[in-house]
Amino acid sequence: MPKPTLVDPATTPSTAAPDPFDLASLRLNPSFLETAGVKKLLTTVPARRPSPQDFVRVHPSPEYRMDVAMIDLKDDGEDYIVRPEVLAELQGETVFKTIFTAVNRQGVVFLWPVRLPPPDDRTLAWWTSSREAAEMAMDKWIRLTANRSLGAYEITVKRDG
Repeated sequence: MPKPTLVDPATTPSTAAPDPFDLASLRLNPSFLETAGVKKLLTTVPARRPSPQDFVRVHPSPEYRMDVAMIDLKDDGEDYIVRPEVLAELQGETVFKTIFTAVNRQGVVFLWPVRLPPPDDRTLAWWTSSREAAEMAMDKWIRLTANRSLGAYEITVKRDG
């Protein structure tokens, strides 16, 4: 005759139904997205200046930036890249910019258009401070804030740590 097995109620799984009012039992495990076999896709990349609240970095590789001719439609708040073969027809309406690939602390990727110095060496502090910020952001997290009294952008560098 087999020996009777002792059952410890503390270690035996309960067959009782879960409490329907226990909201914590409905919570997903934080690693759910990793275990669900899904991948987040990058489908939208805005073109804009960094937000004054954001610390940003710029990808340091030359493959992640390019110089282009652009037309700025101020009334619409839109910028368009101009194809080189029609550049002569739009002379006087285009500006030259470097488009940098950047990311903020939340991981949002964006394209940051920054004016190139014009051939006539006429520069504005807004353009030069923006370019300095983009180049600094290749090595450090920076924040760019417009200062109208200064007539330029102020650059804040995030301290390490």
